[in-house]
Amino acid sequence: MAPQGWIKLHRKSMESQVWANSQLWHLWCYCLLRANHKDKWVNIKTGRGETEVLVKSGQFLFGRKKAGESLRQKSISVYRRLKKLSAMGNLNLKPDTHYTVVSICNWETYQNCDIPREQASEPAMNTQVTTNEHPSNTNKNVKNAKNVKNEKKDKYMDFVFLSSEEYKKLIERFGEDTTKDKIAELNEGIGSKGYKYKSHYHTILSWQRKHDKDNPQAKKSNPETCFHCKTPSSTKIPTGAGSQFMCSECLELLKKAEPNLSKFNKVLPKSSESLSRLEIMIEKQKAKR
Repeated sequence: MAPQGWIKLHRKSMESQVWANSQLWHLWCYCLLRANHKDKWVNIKTGRGETEVLVKSGQFLFGRKKAGESLRQKSISVYRRLKKLSAMGNLNLKPDTHYTVVSICNWETYQNCDIPREQASEPAMNTQVTTNEHPSNTNKNVKNAKNVKNEKKDKYMDFVFLSSEEYKKLIERFGEDTTKDKIAELNEGIGSKGYKYKSHYHTILSWQRKHDKDNPQAKKSNPETCFHCKTPSSTKIPTGAGSQFMCSECLELLKKAEPNLSKFNKVLPKSSESLSRLEIMIEKQKAKR
């Protein structure tokens, strides 16, 4: 059965560099159609063993052989064009020993149903991230309006409305103080200038992306965030992929999963696979709560 659901394409894409190259455009559309609509755990064979990988919304696992067959292009050419899309800023590649995760840039901004009209009018051509994939069954891009929940929104200050889940995600990403500052900034914009947005949560994320784009140095100068949940952190732990910052909550969950953490890290492979295994352990502990 053919995959169900749909994706969004902006007409401005016809003015992009990707559109000018038919084979590159073919691959870009393939990436958009392959990307997951929701987070999903995928089991992958790694040599004689196997591991679980969390493929998030806007990501997929890329295999050049499978992609070459689907696109009717040489696998080496497909991978070369995929790297070109990465260099252009359309997607991010996270290669591992046995698989590559492709992440579409700004997937949530351009493919989410609840984005503000102001954002929807922007071109989606060169600003979506993609993750590489090897297995062929990781794409379940089902967009069904009946599955969209009408969450209750809580009022913050005078004009900002966020669901409890949205507020929690902002706290996890920015910390409580910074989240309050961003809410105050949005509240002032709505109150003084009459801004109107369908989703205040996505507006805050969009403003942050624009800020990071305009101030790349500021983003680089503040790397001390938890490698898993991106919460500000000052605690470093050794891993197979080098020392990583971790927040107290994730560290506590990890210690529950593996009490002898220092000994465990010494036997991890020296690659990003070690981080994937640590993230899996943290997520499994969260699920037990």
